Amino acid sequence: MTEMQIMDYSLDLTAKSLKFAEKNDIEHGKANCVGYAQLCSAICNQALKNNGYSQRAKPVVGYIADCGINLCALFKSVAPTRHWQNFVKDHDFVELQVGDTTYYFDPSVYDVLGNKCLTTKAL
Repeated sequence: MTEMQIMDYSLDLTAKSLKFAEKNDIEHGKANCVGYAQLCSAICNQALKNNGYSQRAKPVVGYIADCGINLCALFKSVAPTRHWQNFVKDHDFVELQVGDTTYYFDPSVYDVLGNKCLTTKAL
């Protein structure tokens, strides 16, 4: 598997394993963005190791952006419930350095929205 295939595999397996919840309960298949990032990083790291790569994925904190708009700030201002406000506060996702390129991928956004294309920015 290539690093890109491993990232996709990690996103898919994490989404199949968890459903979004306000609090982490990974044993019962529920997690917030922190749990998603932790599980996805672990899956990614095991797959990287199994395929002979030395890189390691890690959870990082930042925000979600689309077309240059910080969606975390937007959602926080208009979110009707505390549940969604927590989704975008200090948002966690995964970082993987491959050569000179840093990739950020977001397993909770992928699971909730089915979108691999949103940009995530590390703080």
